[in-house]
Amino acid sequence: MKIGFLVDKVSFGGGERLLKMLIDDFYKLHHKIILYTWNKDWLRICCPEYDIRVMENPPVRFWGKWKALFSLRDNLNCTKPDCLIVFSLGLAEVAVWAALWAKIPIILSERVDPHFLPQSKFHRFFKKIVYKNCSGIVFQTQVVKSFFSKSIQHKSIVIPNPILDDNLPIIADSICKKEVVTVGRLSTEKNFEMLVYAFAEAKLTGYKLRIFGEGPLYSSLSSLITSLDMCDSIILEGKVDRVIDYIQHSDIFVMTSNHEGMPNALIEGMAMGLACVSTDFPSGAARVLISDNKNGIIIPVNDRLALKEALQKLVSDQSFKQHIKSNAIKIRETNSKDIILPKWIDFIQSVVYK
Repeated sequence: MKIGFLVDKVSFGGGERLLKMLIDDFYKLHHKIILYTWNKDWLRICCPEYDIRVMENPPVRFWGKWKALFSLRDNLNCTKPDCLIVFSLGLAEVAVWAALWAKIPIILSERVDPHFLPQSKFHRFFKKIVYKNCSGIVFQTQVVKSFFSKSIQHKSIVIPNPILDDNLPIIADSICKKEVVTVGRLSTEKNFEMLVYAFAEAKLTGYKLRIFGEGPLYSSLSSLITSLDMCDSIILEGKVDRVIDYIQHSDIFVMTSNHEGMPNALIEGMAMGLACVSTDFPSGAARVLISDNKNGIIIPVNDRLALKEALQKLVSDQSFKQHIKSNAIKIRETNSKDIILPKWIDFIQSVVYK
């Protein structure tokens, strides 16, 4: 097949990493890859064999979106991909109309929890039009899929995220450091304030909490850590390249988010054999990945006491923690690329050849 991708930023968060994996792996399966973008950085990071169409007029503001729409339509008419895949609802606002005019099937991958998107009347109306005109939609969980109408569900599929790193280590318990770790943007929805309080209250002798990421709440979290007299035990590590190298000998991974799509950080933490604790955010992804008290621990959103008790249980009960860790690494089987990638191929073919 000739598969087109509409791509934008090169920040390589979870969605961008999955997108890049699909692009590279589809190419390895001998599909022709065409990238449509307004960002020249894709020329630098992608295989030279890809057909990369760098367009002018990025979709910024009303008139910019109109110009971007016509530019994308012209490129689609010129290259004629079998389908166009989009990972951003914002880009889909342009892509849907361009693909309709060019008579190209379009597949949208929904990466966020729709419960927390802006819900003005205009936004709901416009989003409904975008979804209605997509040829197919990929959701990450059944809970998110069920949020939408039956007509949208009928043309959609649930495909969870795969393990994106082929070289993830499995942590030997004998070399684990007494560390609790977390990864994410320092912003309100990640709820790291709850984690700081819970860790301080848990009084885990000899343990440190390391928080990897940057964002607008860095200063307030730093002040909170200072006020709790925990500067020696709680470290804001900032953003680092390849965070896996920093957490591969840690003991416990915690996700405290109020809402998430399907977090790659949690998947990778489990795949490395960390004992994982996660909030039960509304997308349902935590319950897809974790069977409570079997391969991880699930706690209610924003429940500081439950988090403190989960940390204390993992540190005090070594047998229980080892049970959690040994089951967690089985996610390497259920979420391997060998399992997930064929689901994408099958769905794309079902859309293209229906």
